[in-house]
Amino acid sequence: MANIYCCKHLTAQESLLPFVQDLVQHIQSHFTLYPTTIGNSGGFEENPRAMIAKIRKVHIAVSDADFDKWRNKTGQQRKSDNYLIYTIHDFEDDILILDFISPEAHKRIKNRLADLVLIAEDFQDSYPEKFAEKYNQLFIE
Repeated sequence: MANIYCCKHLTAQESLLPFVQDLVQHIQSHFTLYPTTIGNSGGFEENPRAMIAKIRKVHIAVSDADFDKWRNKTGQQRKSDNYLIYTIHDFEDDILILDFISPEAHKRIKNRLADLVLIAEDFQDSYPEKFAEKYNQLFIE
């Protein structure tokens, strides 16, 4: 299994663990399995640098209202206004959680994406030996 890291600027990293665990299941299934908190997944196609840095997002259900909207929907049909944003290293398959944006993710990502691109580019250009110095490692079951 890949190692999972989290940007140090993220607060409440422990509270993200259930979402990260579901994200890992989603990734390991080659994006075919959608655990209950995971919805639509994709990249930031309108931003070429974000695509090159392999930044991806998943819509996350965090409230009863989100789950109610998802009741009769499956997989890619499930959308929310909460994003878990990540990148997967090109060569190591390690995952870096870049950000968790909630609420108003669709609006707030516009002001954050440029900074996340820089972090993702640095991650892609780094060697695994440096990951522990730059990022917090997350341990999931």
